[in-house]
Amino acid sequence: MNTLLQYIILAVIIASVFFLKSLFSKEKENISDKEKVDPKYFVDELERLDYFKYTDENLIDSLKQHFLELAQDGTDFYTEYDEETGLSWDYREYLCDGETLYESGGFDSMLFDLKPAFEKMGLKMNSMKCQEIYGINGEISYSIVINDKKYIIFDKFTGLGWGEAPVKLVEILNDQLQIQNKSERAYLISGANDGRMIFLTEAQFDLIDKTFSNDQWKPLPIDRWCKEMKVEMPE
Repeated sequence: MNTLLQYIILAVIIASVFFLKSLFSKEKENISDKEKVDPKYFVDELERLDYFKYTDENLIDSLKQHFLELAQDGTDFYTEYDEETGLSWDYREYLCDGETLYESGGFDSMLFDLKPAFEKMGLKMNSMKCQEIYGINGEISYSIVINDKKYIIFDKFTGLGWGEAPVKLVEILNDQLQIQNKSERAYLISGANDGRMIFLTEAQFDLIDKTFSNDQWKPLPIDRWCKEMKVEMPE
């Protein structure tokens, strides 16, 4: 066998090996992806992780079907809402309009809206009215006392505040959730006038994070949310 033919055969063998490895790796990736976002697996895991424990029993099956359909697409995560009360079926997700929250009275109003969640989680949230001070140059200072602990929301802040306000709210809520040894934490979804907030355990968040791909429309912790929404928190 001449040298040229040997090189050709060797090249074909090497190419075949790399091609087969590529197919095998791609097949493994596809299997892994399929397992990761399988709709039935997702809903079963939500149930196992007690996601539906605050949901009215007569709504659980319908909510499961809703999440089953969402997981088939695997991009955006959102829950169902009662048209009359405006409350989510799972009592976990709440509208969190960044503009409304930033405006005068926004924090007081939001804490009032979150009372159903606090009651479900057994979270004590005795708060005094948010103190709002407006400077002559347009700067604002917000502070609030919750369970005898004072929180500085803004200190002579001059920005737009639509992104910073939700972050401050989540920081306060998560501090109280930790102090009171609750398993849930608050996460943000989207922003500005489309903003929402949701209470999840770490395991529930991990499951949703792995299943849904669109960071703009799924729950995120503060650091990832700020990066996604391009929010730079003041010092």
